[in-house]
Amino acid sequence: MISHLHSEANHPQCPNYDASEANKYITYLDANNLYGWAMSQPLPASDFEWLSPEEISLQQICQTPDDGTTGYILEVDMEYPPELHDLHNNYPLAPERMTITPNTLNQTALNILNEMNVQPALKSEKLVPNLCNKQNYVLHYRNLKLYLSLGLKLTKIHRVMKFTQLCWLKDYINFNTEQRKHAKTVFEKDFFKLLNNAVYGKTMENLRNRVKVGIVQTKKRAEKLVASPAFHEFTIFDENLVAVQRKLTKLCLNRPIQVGFVILELNKVLMYDFHYNIIMTKYGDKARLLFTDTDSLCYEITTGDLNQDLERMKQYFDFSDYPRDHPLYSDENKEKIGYFKDELNGQPCLEFIGLRSKMYSILSERGEKQTVKGIYKSVRQQQLKHANYRECLLSRKPLTVSQNRIGSEKHHIFSMQESKRALPAFDDKRFLLEDSVTSLSYGHYKIG
Repeated sequence: MISHLHSEANHPQCPNYDASEANKYITYLDANNLYGWAMSQPLPASDFEWLSPEEISLQQICQTPDDGTTGYILEVDMEYPPELHDLHNNYPLAPERMTITPNTLNQTALNILNEMNVQPALKSEKLVPNLCNKQNYVLHYRNLKLYLSLGLKLTKIHRVMKFTQLCWLKDYINFNTEQRKHAKTVFEKDFFKLLNNAVYGKTMENLRNRVKVGIVQTKKRAEKLVASPAFHEFTIFDENLVAVQRKLTKLCLNRPIQVGFVILELNKVLMYDFHYNIIMTKYGDKARLLFTDTDSLCYEITTGDLNQDLERMKQYFDFSDYPRDHPLYSDENKEKIGYFKDELNGQPCLEFIGLRSKMYSILSERGEKQTVKGIYKSVRQQQLKHANYRECLLSRKPLTVSQNRIGSEKHHIFSMQESKRALPAFDDKRFLLEDSVTSLSYGHYKIG
């Protein structure tokens, strides 16, 4: 999510440094192996039991320790008090799926779409952090404790699932983390990271999405499959090659989706706790969140010397990727899960431009770092520059690029060239204000 579209740094390493203005830094932080950290926490294991609201109290839930043997998943209603809206605007708690319609968009957003000759989608459902009150919201008890401590108000408990929780993945995660710490090649690092993330992926697998396809080469076999009550559709690949898809007639739901759910919830706990209880506690309104992804946070921070601040907060950071001659270099927390790294490894950041979720550019002293979803890396490196992002932001004109790709249709492989809109100038996850840089979260009291 891009919460503020543009920021320019002002510090002694900037070419256009203005000493009469306050020092302003841009820092891009990433959590070490966020999913690994969550998987090393107590996770649901056994003894699942439904509880009614009368069988458990809020006080009992709030007094449950994070590392206790009993855990809870709750369905609740929560109120987001208006007095929190300004403070939480850039990083609202308790994100949820929202349906964005043309009525949700303000005139600024509609004008941008009109300039692009694009009609707004009639209905678009997406995950949106917002400041609305929460109805029938499902969350882990550790998230509830954190949200309440940060000011949200619990209005109703609908139902509760109680379970026994254990750190049953911790040894596995720690082993892979240690192996990754001593890895000497990029392949080894990625391999041990995958061993962790693949486990999470299986906990969230939706087996209902699986399909049953038979490849047949004879008329007799094809007629038999088509005559089946489970027949769904067929595709002819060639004269003697047909794929027949049948619906699943039986399904064993054996994936621990409650574990995957808790892992996602605990990810939010670490990120929200770091943002509100560490960064915002130290800087207050002198820190502005520019964008966030699942495991990363990018800030604009007004302070005298950011390096001095990071030195005082080194217990939260991994500085092992900094140059060895950098004053902050330390391997004390190297590859420790749950610690935060500077993605630019100490390089002074000069400018940030964000256009929409997973679409931003960071200009540093030594180069550019761009992210754009759906565009090949080679195309991004050759055709997209930081200046293109700036032009798109200022002119509100989308940028189209050409890329070659290999496609496949009915198992016939071909190459093709396509034109693709790389940098759209529109983001409907936020309520964009007239300056086209500042935005509000949906549900903010100023929207009305």
